[in-house]
Amino acid sequence: MNRAVLGLALWLCGALLRAGTVEISFLEDATAVQDTTEFLRAQGCRSDAIAAFRQAVLRYREHPLELDRTEFPTRKMGFYSFASASNLVAALTHPLYDSAHPYELNCFDSAILLTKDLLHVRVQPDELAGPFLPAFTWTNHLTYWYVAATARDAFSDTYPSWYTDVTKDIMGASTNETRMCLVTAFDCWHVLPGSGSDGSVGNGLLKVLQHDWEKQRLIFPTNIEVVLCHQLSPSEGRAVTEHAGLLFHDRKHYVYIEKAGGSGPFVRLDFNDLAELPTWLAAPHAGETNTTNQYFATFNDKRIEVLKVRFK
Repeated sequence: MNRAVLGLALWLCGALLRAGTVEISFLEDATAVQDTTEFLRAQGCRSDAIAAFRQAVLRYREHPLELDRTEFPTRKMGFYSFASASNLVAALTHPLYDSAHPYELNCFDSAILLTKDLLHVRVQPDELAGPFLPAFTWTNHLTYWYVAATARDAFSDTYPSWYTDVTKDIMGASTNETRMCLVTAFDCWHVLPGSGSDGSVGNGLLKVLQHDWEKQRLIFPTNIEVVLCHQLSPSEGRAVTEHAGLLFHDRKHYVYIEKAGGSGPFVRLDFNDLAELPTWLAAPHAGETNTTNQYFATFNDKRIEVLKVRFK
């Protein structure tokens, strides 16, 4: 049995053993890392991309994750098992992206890395395909926008030089030109038309996203769903894409892999009911006071789902 088949078999066995639960791993031990490595290989991810991802995981572990796990169950084989995503979210004492840890690989680069040769963008870095609206997040978590003519300019606005220096060895598995263009396509703002009702705002956002991605000639994978989270301000008529992750599934069992921001950990979720995922994706905004914002998740360029955030 080759390694890819073995990895798939191990994953399916795990799915049967963990049926009806939501399991989470922060990829902190060798068992979970190896299982995830074999799983990614079985899903068709490139060997060099998996090796770079593994390197990023091991680097993150050099500074242990500081996380209050008082409400967590006992860890088994690198995973914590919860009855539901709601129970898992309730056990967290703070958003994972706000972890006390050096800032390293972020969520967008993590997703771009693992989808090498599976996710394609045809726009060129110096092509006048804009205007682009790159996003830049300050240390106070407020996100601003710039205007750029090319993907190269947008990338330099989004990612400061210190971040590209920190991540260049990891992201070497992806060509710099491809990385520039994919970051520009994802980590950015989108402007919505002035018309539309509350009932159509989600579909309206999806149409805008599809239009912008089509302009950049973006082609999504067929065997993986790129999950993007968007925060929309109806009063301002604009939305920002603020998070990225990857969803793998065989229609019976799901695996979701993300990096929780630059400081947060790598996360792997295993679950059987797709309805559990939006609860997890909405969690970082729980407790916010701006109840006018709306939150959505897109799955590739095909569908959009409302994220029900619990405001104060």
